[in-house]
Amino acid sequence: METSISAKSPERRHDVNYAKWSYSHQTHKPDGGIPQRDATETHTMSLAILDQISLCGGGTNEDRIGTSGEFAWVIDGATDVLDEPLTPAPTDADWLAGTLDAALHVYGAHPTCSFADLPGHLTDVAAQSFAAVARRQPEARHEHPSASALVVRHAAGILSYWAVSDCTLIVAPPGEDLITLSGVAREEAGDSRLRHAVRQQQAETQIQAAAERDPPELLDQMRPLLQDMRARMNREDGYGVLSITPTPEAFIRSGFITAPAGTELLLASDGFMRLVDVFQRHDAQSLLSAAREHGLKRLAEELRAMETADRTGSAHPRVKSTDDASALLLRIAD
Repeated sequence: METSISAKSPERRHDVNYAKWSYSHQTHKPDGGIPQRDATETHTMSLAILDQISLCGGGTNEDRIGTSGEFAWVIDGATDVLDEPLTPAPTDADWLAGTLDAALHVYGAHPTCSFADLPGHLTDVAAQSFAAVARRQPEARHEHPSASALVVRHAAGILSYWAVSDCTLIVAPPGEDLITLSGVAREEAGDSRLRHAVRQQQAETQIQAAAERDPPELLDQMRPLLQDMRARMNREDGYGVLSITPTPEAFIRSGFITAPAGTELLLASDGFMRLVDVFQRHDAQSLLSAAREHGLKRLAEELRAMETADRTGSAHPRVKSTDDASALLLRIAD
C-alpha cells in the first residue's frame, strides 16, 4: 500500500538568519547527456548515497541535488519566461537553483537557524544575492526567478521534511507502507497542471503550421500564458515557490516521519517524475524498486527514450519535449 501526503501536512514559518553562500553551476554534457557526478562522498552523517543523477533537458541544467551533514535536497529551477536573464548565470533559473544549492551546503555544515525556518532563510539569501548581482530590477513579478524544492533532515531516527511546489520524496521504511510526499498534489505538478493548456496550444499550432513553414516552438507560444501564471507566484491567490519574495505559509508543506536504519529515500524533480505523472510508466513503488535494482541511469535512459518517441507531445502533452531530470537515492545508515 502507498500513502500519499501533500496538501494537509503541517506548515511552519518563522524569521531567519543569513548564511554565507556562493552560486554553484551545474556542469553537464553539451548534448544533454547524463553528467558524471562526484561520487567520492558516499555517506553524509546518517544518509548513505546509493545513487544520484542530474540529467540536462537541453541548454542549461536548472536542477540541483545535494547532501550536507544531516540534510539532503532536490531543487528544480523554473524555466525563465523573459528574453534575457537578469543575473550573470546562463539563466535566472540556473542562478537561483545554484544559489539555493550553495546556501544549503553551507547550512548543512553549520546550521544557522532551525529546520522549520529554512524556507525563509533561503528566501532571504536569494533576495539579498539577487539584489547584489541583478543587472536591473524586475519589471513585473513574472521576471522573478523561482524554483521548487524539497529538503529533508534525518536525526535520531526521525526524517523531517519540507516541500515547496512539485518536487517529490518517496520514503520506504523497512516493512512498512510506502509514503509519497510533495508540495502539491500530483495533478497540480508541472506538466499535469498545464496539460489542458498544452492541448489547446497544440491545436492552435497545427493550424499555424499549415500556414507557416517554421511556426514558433511550443514553449515560446505559451510564454504569455506562463507569464500570467508567474504573476501569481507567492501570492495567497496563486501558488508557492522559492523565490526572492516570501513563500506564503499555506504553500509550505512540512512534517516528519519515523525513519529507522534501512529506510530508503528517493528525492526527485518533476522532470524525473514524468515517468510517473506524464508517461505513467511507473508508480511510486515500481519507480523506487527500479531505482534500487537497475539504477537511476537506466531510469533516465528509459525516460529519454519515451520523450524522444513522443517528441511533439501529441500522446503525452507537455510544455517542453525534454526536461531536466534529477534524482537522489538514499538509505538511512546504521
